[in-house]
Amino acid sequence: PAGATFIGHTADLLSQTSAPYFQNFSQVGQGLFFEFMDIPVGPHEFEIIAQVNSGVLNNTLLTNWVFCNYSTEFMAGPESSSNASTTIIIPYIIVNKTVDQAQALPGDYLNYTITFTNYNSTASWVWINDTLPAGVIYVSDTAAALPEYFSSDTATSPLQYIFADVGFGVYSFNITVLILNSTISPWLNNTVVCEYTPINVTSMANASTELIRPII
Repeated sequence: PAGATFIGHTADLLSQTSAPYFQNFSQVGQGLFFEFMDIPVGPHEFEIIAQVNSGVLNNTLLTNWVFCNYSTEFMAGPESSSNASTTIIIPYIIVNKTVDQAQALPGDYLNYTITFTNYNSTASWVWINDTLPAGVIYVSDTAAALPEYFSSDTATSPLQYIFADVGFGVYSFNITVLILNSTISPWLNNTVVCEYTPINVTSMANASTELIRPII
């Protein structure tokens, strides 16, 4: 169907065992043509592998039709046909972020919670990029506790996290940072960006803490 790209087939495996014997394959546009000969009585099957194209919209119905034409030694048989359909469900992920302190002092720890929710089908890959505000340093995180965790790089900002095969559901992890004593900015704003495949969509969120100092 339109919206899918042909990858391969297993029809040629039939010729490695017994009849029916695979003879030929050709492709014209989206049409795939297979030829067999000496078909014995009984069921025979092979697979066609296709990949859904990027850009196919959510809830698109892809319908594949197959037509079979055959002949005997004496006559041509009637054409038969069948079809199969698949509804394309695209991942839809929203990211959110909270911080445990609305106000904090230099030297305090801040605990950020990053939550990303997948409302549809499985996302092959999810990237979380967290940009720390100036004046804080990374301490630790709990991302590796998620079964979908793949890898991370926390050596520099933004902190980078990768998750694989993220299905329907809610996922969250924490990032702990330390506010440096030398920090002078009155606001600490942390921004997180979430990207995911197969459609390369971006979601983002932020959380802020007001930096206060004791007055003596």
